[in-house]
This record gives sequence, C-alpha cells and structure tokens, in this order.
Amino acid sequence: MRIGEVAATVGVPTQTIRFYERTGLLPPPRRGPDGYRDYDGVDVQTAEQIVALSEAGLTLSAIRTVLPCAAPDGTRLRACPMVTPELRRQLDTIHDRITALTQSANAIENYLATLEPRNV
Repeated sequence: MRIGEVAATVGVPTQTIRFYERTGLLPPPRRGPDGYRDYDGVDVQTAEQIVALSEAGLTLSAIRTVLPCAAPDGTRLRACPMVTPELRRQLDTIHDRITALTQSANAIENYLATLEPRNV
C-alpha cells in the first residue's frame, strides 16, 4: 500500500505519515522497486493506533510510551507497567488545561460584560 492510501485510510495527510516515520513512531516502510514506500497491514494498524491516541489528546512522547501496549485492534491498551502512570500524567495535564481555559473563558466573559453596548 502506498503512502497516499495509508493516509486516506487513517484520515491524515501524507505529511503526517512521513512525520510519524521521522519521529520513530511508525517504522520506515519497505521500498518497492520503483522507490515508493510500501506499507503493509501492520503499518496501517500502527498508524491507526497513533492517530487514535493522538485524537485522545496524548502527546507524541506519551504515544511513544504507550504505543507498544496498544491492542492490535487499536481500540484499547494492554496492561503494561508504563501505561497507567503515563495516562494519569496525560489526564492531569488535560485537566490542568481545562482549568486554565475555563479561567480564560470567565475572564473574557467578564470583559464582555463590562463593555458598553454599541449602537449599530
């Protein structure tokens, strides 16, 4: 399978697949006689797992940590020693960001409430 097909299958641009390769998340694929990347089903499955973990809000570093523990179907993680602590760190970070964004939203709402209505 060529890179465009993999990208379409997992729902990301081809540049994202190349980025996953450069960062070591996705192993470099074999090259066909024509020099094009040639991905197999395992590569596609790995890319799907990376995308799913990314969409869940995990950083690339966290994905690198938990990816070896991803179940083959990509929908869950197996119990590996490093998974729970890493997911807890990620969850704490997300909660901290939610708190910060809530404070920002409240501040903006307060600013808006103090503005005088303009005549249109």
